Amino acid sequence: MASIKTSFLLKSMFGMIPATQKIELAEAEIQKEFKEFNEFQNSQELSDFLELEKIVTSQKFVNTLAKIKAENFSSTKEYKQEQEYLKLQKQKNIKLYYKFKSSNIYDQFLRTEQSDDLKEFVELEKMVNTSAFLTAFDKVKAECKEKKEDFKETKEYGKKQKWKDLKKSSLIKKFFKVKKSSKYENFKKLDKSDLISKYEDLEAIVHTQEFIDLKNEMNDKERYKKFDEYKKQTKYEEIKNSEKFQKYFKLKGSNKFDEIKSWNLSFYDNFDDKDLDQTKWMTNYYWGKTLLKDGYSLANDKHFITDGKNLQIKDSILSIITKRDKAQGKLWNPKFGFMPKQFDYTSGLISTGESFRQKFGIFKAKIRLNDVTPVNHAFWMLSEKMIPEIDILKLDGKKKIGMNNYWGLGTNKSISKIGASKYLNDFFIFSLEWSEDKIVWKINDVIVKEQTSGIPKTPMYIVFSSALYNEISDSILPAKMDIDWIKCYSKN
Repeated sequence: MASIKTSFLLKSMFGMIPATQKIELAEAEIQKEFKEFNEFQNSQELSDFLELEKIVTSQKFVNTLAKIKAENFSSTKEYKQEQEYLKLQKQKNIKLYYKFKSSNIYDQFLRTEQSDDLKEFVELEKMVNTSAFLTAFDKVKAECKEKKEDFKETKEYGKKQKWKDLKKSSLIKKFFKVKKSSKYENFKKLDKSDLISKYEDLEAIVHTQEFIDLKNEMNDKERYKKFDEYKKQTKYEEIKNSEKFQKYFKLKGSNKFDEIKSWNLSFYDNFDDKDLDQTKWMTNYYWGKTLLKDGYSLANDKHFITDGKNLQIKDSILSIITKRDKAQGKLWNPKFGFMPKQFDYTSGLISTGESFRQKFGIFKAKIRLNDVTPVNHAFWMLSEKMIPEIDILKLDGKKKIGMNNYWGLGTNKSISKIGASKYLNDFFIFSLEWSEDKIVWKINDVIVKEQTSGIPKTPMYIVFSSALYNEISDSILPAKMDIDWIKCYSKN
C-alpha cells in the first residue's frame, strides 16, 4: 500500500512547501508566454517575415541590390520634402496621433460617445445633482418612510440608482478616463490641424510615382538606401535581430513548452459568475437526481444536502457552507432504503456527474479549508458506481487530511493521512495526477503520495462536499470550504 512520502513530510515540517500564490504566478506566466508564442507563431507578422526572408535571400534579389548605383538626390526640393516628411513621421506626437486613431480604445470611445447609455448618464448626471431633484428625492424618501412604502419602487430612487449603475459602468468609466488622457488631448490637438494636413500632404507627395521616378533618376551614391530592395533588406535584418524574433526562434528550438503541449484543458470553472453554472454542476448526489429526482443524505449524516441553498459565490469563490438549519429530507438506510427524516443541520455538494467525466488526467483545485472540527470537507471522484472512489482530499473531524483510494468491491483501499493544521484557513492547490499505471496526490505541486495498485480504469466525475457526522457546538458554525477554481486536463 502507498504511504505518505518522506520527502513531503520533511518539506512540510521545515516550511518548504511552495506558496500557493507563487505557484499560480509561475503557471500564469508560462501559460501567458505559451499563448503569446502560439499567437506569434500563427501571426501575420511572422508569416510576412518568412515571406520577406524568401525574397531577400534569393539570388535575384542579391543581384539586383548589388547593381544599384548611387545618385545625388540631396540637393533637390523633392529631397527636402522627403526629409521633412520623414522628420514628421518620427515626431512623437504624430506617431501617438495615428496610433491612438487606429486603436481599439478610440474605436470604443467613439461607440460609447454615441451610445444611449452615455447620453442617459449625461442627462441623469445633470438632473440628479440639481437642488430640485435632491429636494424631491429627500421628500419622496421621507414620504415613503412615513407611509411605510418601498422607496425603491419610486421613480426618484430608480433614476438615482440608474445614474449610480451607469456611473459604475466600465465603458463609461473608460470613456471619461480616455477623455481626460494625454493621448486623447494629443489627438484633439492634432486632428484636422495644419500639422497633420501638412504631414498627409507630404506623405501623398513622396509616394507619387512622379516623385519616385525623379528620385530613381538621380545619381546618388546612397541611392540603394531609397530602393525597395534596400528597405526590404534592412527591414529583414531589423526584424531578424529584434528581441521578439530572437526570443521566438530560441523558444521554438527549446523544450520549454513540452509539458503544456502534452495536456489539454478539459474542464474548468473559476466561479466568476454570480450564480453556479448549472451546465457544469449539479447540487445533489448523482444517483439521487437520476433515480429519485430529489436529494438525499446518507445513513451516518447529521446534515441534509440542500439543493444549492448551502452554496454561495462571492468574489469568484464558491463556498460550501455547513450550518445549523432544520430541514426535512430523505435518508438512505442500507436496510430500509430511503426514509423521511428531520435534520438539524444542512450542508452542500456540487458534482459533475451529469456534465463531465474523464479517465486519466490531472484534476486540481485551489481550496481553503475552514478549521471547524468536526465538519468534514472533501474533494473526491466517483465512477458510475460507488466504487472506485478516489479522495483527492478528505478533511476528517480529527484535523487529518486523508488521501484515499477505494477499488474492487470496496474491500480494497489505500488510506493515507497527514496532519491538517498547516493546510487550514488558507488556499492550497490539491491535485491528483491519474495515469494508466499510477495515481499521484500533490499539495502545491509537491508529491504527497503515489500509488501503483488499484488504478481505476473507468471515467470518473468530480465531487466537492462538506459533511457533519458528529455532534457539534452551534457556536462554531457555520463552517465553510472555499473553492477558488477547478481545472482538469486530459493528455494530448
